[in-house]
Amino acid sequence: MKFSIITVCYNSAKTIEQTIQSVLLQDYDELEYIIVDGGSTDGTTAVIEQYRKKISVYISEPDRGLYDAMNKGINRASGDVVAFLNSDDWYERGTLEKVREYFDHNEVDIVSGNMYMWTDRVCSRYGVDRKNRENVFFESIYPQPALFVKRELYLRFGGFDLTYKVAADTKWIMNAYVNGAEILCVDDCFTYFRYGGISTVREYEALEEQYRAALACLQGKGLKQLEGKINAFYTSECRKMRKVKEKEAFRNAMEGRKAEVRELFDQDTEYYIWGAGMRGALCLDIFETLGLPVAGFIDSCAAQKKVTGYPVIFPEEINSDYRICITPKNHEKEIMDQLKNMGISEDRYFTYFDMFESIAKLGK
Repeated sequence: MKFSIITVCYNSAKTIEQTIQSVLLQDYDELEYIIVDGGSTDGTTAVIEQYRKKISVYISEPDRGLYDAMNKGINRASGDVVAFLNSDDWYERGTLEKVREYFDHNEVDIVSGNMYMWTDRVCSRYGVDRKNRENVFFESIYPQPALFVKRELYLRFGGFDLTYKVAADTKWIMNAYVNGAEILCVDDCFTYFRYGGISTVREYEALEEQYRAALACLQGKGLKQLEGKINAFYTSECRKMRKVKEKEAFRNAMEGRKAEVRELFDQDTEYYIWGAGMRGALCLDIFETLGLPVAGFIDSCAAQKKVTGYPVIFPEEINSDYRICITPKNHEKEIMDQLKNMGISEDRYFTYFDMFESIAKLGK
């Protein structure tokens, strides 16, 4: 069985030598090693040249991103099995021989192993729940650096979809799964994985793309119940991550500028926060950080009298002595119209989005 191992790189001079050595030290005869460089400028190519005689295919040219480079590697591969090893990851000794044995003794299209995750010089086993195969739509149960795929599947399903910037590999494995590819999951750890790739650094973008990919792969499959679970899961996860990202953005904007940010607000008036949900909690955190006086929350569906120690009032209890931050998303105009009809002056209220924009501008 012949393996085609593909390493895609760009400005990886600090790590790629360990990657290359881990492939060449596999001591496996039927090995094709392909390196696709995106036109590095940091000395990566000099490292690669030291091993040039042992590299089967070497491409160094500009590309349209990671997945375009990966597709170039697939197009040049001639092995029975194709695998991708990132330029900052490395294989365990004897990996290819183990994978060959799994293919020889099982009628499968894909062998998926485990990984060791390397973070700040600490190595830990990368653990995922792979008992429920539907988890492919919710988490990375088939991690790319430990995935070995028969080349015929790339011929059947095609390469990576370039409309996805950080989750094209996730979409590919989802598509293979729903189209009946036989996947063998094994406990062996094949790869050492450095935390910090594009899907970990750009987590929110990856999450949104995974959501889009999951729905695209299920289209026309008639799995309405699974589609419902996917919609509920990603809607919730995106909301949670937006909360974290917004909080980070505010804190970054306010770092070293607390006094400057306070000047955006009337410090002699108490504030009510309309909405006791996620954005309301974020708004309260900002007001408390700035030391602004908070009178409480406004909520038309108030189910409790207090939130985090602050009183909750109904809209009809509002008076014009306070300023109001409107936090419910997609209901801003409706609430502003309600306040206007109540005779509240427009200079007494503002939206969460407007506040966010004003603070964020200070951080630019």
